[in-house]
Amino acid sequence: MHEHLEPKLDTLLAAYRQACPDPEPGADFMPRLWSRIEARQSIPFAMLRLGRVFVSASAALCLAMVLLLLSPVSQTSAPSISYVEALSISDPHQVMAYADVETDNGDSLWK
Repeated sequence: MHEHLEPKLDTLLAAYRQACPDPEPGADFMPRLWSRIEARQSIPFAMLRLGRVFVSASAALCLAMVLLLLSPVSQTSAPSISYVEALSISDPHQVMAYADVETDNGDSLWK
């Protein structure tokens, strides 16, 4: 079975060698290779890299903002009493300045 596959493989490899010859090594092989690489790195490639940097930076910024929002708030920045407790502690004369004061006959002074 392998005997009649080997000649077919040899002809296939010979056709491949003819279609894709080996590059001729020379003194300018590396400079030509680098010039071809640099030619492919054009403005769209640079914009693609810049876009990836911006996406990565925005993802890191969003993650930092989420961590700041989820971190516990220190007790010094938040009031330790509620609004109702603060009103009960406040000066009663100030509270009475805004109250609806009634006269002896039941009429309001603020009508």
